[in-house]
Amino acid sequence: CNNSINKVGWCLTNNFGTENDYDRAYLLFKEGAELEIPVCIANLGWCYHWGNGVEKDINVAKQYYQKAADLGDVWSKGQLERYF
Repeated sequence: CNNSINKVGWCLTNNFGTENDYDRAYLLFKEGAELEIPVCIANLGWCYHWGNGVEKDINVAKQYYQKAADLGDVWSKGQLERYF
């Protein structure tokens, strides 16, 4: 299930039922982004925005937020308004 990819990644970033593992979460969000799952694309942007599981790159973060927003992700639209 596509949503499962995001849920497991979310658990890994929020210490929910497991220890934080940003590297694994990043890989899951990347997998979901390749499947065009908007929430995974948004969370991949979050990884780049804060440097979780990947080197921080605000420009790449913005690109992922924009792509997710274009696909209808409301949270990403808020991130773009708030930070850019």
